[in-house]
Amino acid sequence: MTAQELFELLAAETWKRLYLAQKVHMRLGEEGITDYLLLGIKLAPIAGTTLVLLKDKTPKHLEALYGTDWEWWIGNNTSGWIRYAIQAKALKAKHRYAGLAQKVKKGKKQIDVLEAYAAKVGAIPVYCLYNPASVPATKMHWHCCNSSGQFDQLGCSITTTAAVQDAINTRGGRTFDFIHSQTDSIPWRCLVTCANYRGKTTHPLASNKVSKPFWYKKAPSITMRPSFENGEGPDKDFWDSTPGPRRLMITEAPEPSGRAPT
Repeated sequence: MTAQELFELLAAETWKRLYLAQKVHMRLGEEGITDYLLLGIKLAPIAGTTLVLLKDKTPKHLEALYGTDWEWWIGNNTSGWIRYAIQAKALKAKHRYAGLAQKVKKGKKQIDVLEAYAAKVGAIPVYCLYNPASVPATKMHWHCCNSSGQFDQLGCSITTTAAVQDAINTRGGRTFDFIHSQTDSIPWRCLVTCANYRGKTTHPLASNKVSKPFWYKKAPSITMRPSFENGEGPDKDFWDSTPGPRRLMITEAPEPSGRAPT
């Protein structure tokens, strides 16, 4: 199984499972969905790709300080790594995302905290959206460059903080239709498979609030990973004085086909 096949499988499973959960009136929260997905990634047999998931290390009471559910590093040591700070949201009733304007500690919006954290550590802040098969997906919601109309791949989609902020500020905008009508809402597989999202100096999802480089020559070192799991703290090369994300995923992927990164 390749990385592309794995992320496609998990997106399709999420698309179906969330729909079935709706049918039996079962609520699945973002944290549970995220844990299920990352467990699948951790346990999957990946040919030619290494994925590493580290245990929680930010205490629950400090989560609001960082606004991120996990960090995702994608790339390789030859061409470099892209760093993402990710907040997850699941679609709720009436095809709406609840909690996009959620306020956390000291009345700050979660989206502002996410952007501030990403700017501090040099990551691209994005949202991972979990969607069920019941959504009225059409070709206007499909923005992947590799194929057309594989709507089950929108089970796990990625969008920018700018798109989310636009949804927050627009009356009736916190919906699947509004957010996925924007061209920067894509299947999450695109971050691994599409050349457009692997550029070194430009990136279509990068926020203008990122104050440090989002492209790195190396990922957090392998020798630090056991320390993470033992709760000993983050790699100081990448987190300075911050405790870092609750979860860290590193996807070692080959250079995608298509346009060469810039």
